[in-house]
Amino acid sequence: MTDSLSFKKISVIILLCTAVLSTGIFLYVNQIERTLERNRTMYLEEVARQTTDEVETQIHNDLTLLRSIATAIESLSKPTASHIDRLMKNESAINNFKRMGFVRPDGMAMLSDGLLLDISDEKHFQKAIAGEANISERITDSADGKDILVEAVPAHRNGKIIGVLFATRSVEEFAKELDTQSFRGEGYSAIVRATGDSVARAVHKNAVSQVVNIFNLPDDPRGQLAQSLREPMHQRQSGTVKYTSAEKGELHISYQPLNINDWYLLSVVPTAQMTHQINVLVWWLLGLCLLVVAAGLCAWGYIYFQQKKTRRKLFVAAFIDPLTRGKNLAAIRPEMEQLIRENTHQPYALVAMDVGKFQSFNERYGFKTGDTLLKHLARVIQESLKPDELFTRVYADRFAILLHYTSEGELKNRLELLAEQITNFQTEDKKTFALMLAFGVYVIEDRNESAQEMYNRACVAKKRIKGRYDEIVAFYQKRWHQELTEEALIESRMRQGIEKKEFRFFVEPIRSLKDDTLFAAEAVADWPVPGRQDPLEQAVFRPVFEKNGFIYQYDRYLLDSALDTLANWQAQGKQMIPLVVKIADEHLIAPGFADRLAAKAQEMKVATKWLYLELTETKRHILNTRLKTAGEELKQKGFNLTVRYTGLVSPAFKEMPVDGVKIGRQMWTKSPDRKSNMLAQSLGKVCQELGIFLAADDVASQADIDRIKALGFSYAQGPFIGPMIKPGELR
Repeated sequence: MTDSLSFKKISVIILLCTAVLSTGIFLYVNQIERTLERNRTMYLEEVARQTTDEVETQIHNDLTLLRSIATAIESLSKPTASHIDRLMKNESAINNFKRMGFVRPDGMAMLSDGLLLDISDEKHFQKAIAGEANISERITDSADGKDILVEAVPAHRNGKIIGVLFATRSVEEFAKELDTQSFRGEGYSAIVRATGDSVARAVHKNAVSQVVNIFNLPDDPRGQLAQSLREPMHQRQSGTVKYTSAEKGELHISYQPLNINDWYLLSVVPTAQMTHQINVLVWWLLGLCLLVVAAGLCAWGYIYFQQKKTRRKLFVAAFIDPLTRGKNLAAIRPEMEQLIRENTHQPYALVAMDVGKFQSFNERYGFKTGDTLLKHLARVIQESLKPDELFTRVYADRFAILLHYTSEGELKNRLELLAEQITNFQTEDKKTFALMLAFGVYVIEDRNESAQEMYNRACVAKKRIKGRYDEIVAFYQKRWHQELTEEALIESRMRQGIEKKEFRFFVEPIRSLKDDTLFAAEAVADWPVPGRQDPLEQAVFRPVFEKNGFIYQYDRYLLDSALDTLANWQAQGKQMIPLVVKIADEHLIAPGFADRLAAKAQEMKVATKWLYLELTETKRHILNTRLKTAGEELKQKGFNLTVRYTGLVSPAFKEMPVDGVKIGRQMWTKSPDRKSNMLAQSLGKVCQELGIFLAADDVASQADIDRIKALGFSYAQGPFIGPMIKPGELR
């Protein structure tokens, strides 16, 4: 009886211990699952955000590139079909577009592969011809029946839109670039509209096949996914949902809005990829409950080990680059920032590096050879690093490298040596390739900057030399970012500046060196942009206007203001002096310019002799016979012409019917260069022989006056002669 009671007591104790420990293990497992679920969601959303940034950056870079090509077309004095076709073929080959095209305002498109199409009904054309750079939705290429995306920007001339420049990219190739490299390559990405319509379907082994609209999936008859996503996507929200596909099983889907059209990026990972290790852990723990009393301590040790192992595998899946096996950008960013902040005694520089025409390399030699090249790059970079230096593959052929910095020369030599080691690349079949690399360097000044900000600055430097053969290393200069910011401000406000009459008109006196009398004045302006402390000077905003085509509206403002000033002087009985107006040479080659300007002067009852039109000499002036003809037309109307000489060997004013020549300080100031001094000394004689006056600009002192008098100059302008003033204050 005693033995029976003892057995019962022991049994009860064992059962109670088993129940308590089993319950504890069950609760602990639930806690582990909740923690890891949060980690999984966090990792997936971070990967989605990175992919979103990359897609937006790629499309922004494409549109910026198209604007630059459109500017090149705009700069052609008489762009012919052959000129445009040749330019498009070259740029299409360099930038790996499927094709490029130029569309007339009537919608007829000339393509880089020789086709002619009517695209007047296409929305991307209609937006671009209305002035909006854009990317189309998914459309079918009428040439080969394949799906494409079209990027389009307007092209201007004389302030008017003369057509649309566009480039097409294959949706299939675009979709391949979307496949995320996280979660062991099992995850993929796709782009859809807020309506659910597919833009770029994923080409991936785990993707649900033939997705036309995610709200109408054939294996989702109850609309489970549509109910989860429709309202958040309509509200432009982001998040993560679970979805069970009959074809692919349970999926984790992270959705992020793109700042492009109404597009959304979907990052999808099979749940099994994320939970496999947890499921194994749970089953082991349930089995261990049967051995709780005998192996309790071992069970808890195993639990800890499995939890740690699972976290490690999730980390590897989300933050390790599967190709190079190094940390990806998401993992390296905080490490970089911490290293820079803590090592205050060590200066650092962040380097952005990529391989020129890498996509063409992949297409020619295959993606396998391309992957071998990237592994070679990673190995060479890794072997070159010193302690407390880092690198990561950002994506594709783009790398970020954090290096010690001692001097610009030392770092440049180090990168050039690294380039030599990298270009020594051979495939398994002993093929050798010549690689063109580009390094953009940002020397870190503010250790509290984010790694992304540092990398962006390094990329700005890299763009300065991208595609060049003479230089592979460029160091970031603060003014480049400032220039981009200033240029963006100017372009965003320029039309409003004219419409609201924000520009302020001034005149700058030009005096005779013989008797110090007032000979003429130059028409100038500044621009007090609202919200900006100091007004923008003409020397700052005029080059931007010349580049983007707004120079026509601005020059008309100067000409109208000059004629209005002359008319006021005449009406008030004041002494009349000529006004010099600097204009873009494109005005002259535009048909009817001389007639329109003469008609405007006649309307305001101002004699044309009081207006001097100043051109800036370029090679195009010498070569373009139309300019000479235009100059003669203006002379026949009574206008005067001056040329700003820039130092060309064959001065344009020898061919043009000009009345005077103006020369900037860099041309007449005393120089250690003997040839420059000889050229300056000869200018006075040349102008005297041609019967035209010679004026010096930027005169700042009495010593400057003595210098230009000795060189034979007739007139002078600059701060020493007089500042720019309101027309009514001129004496």
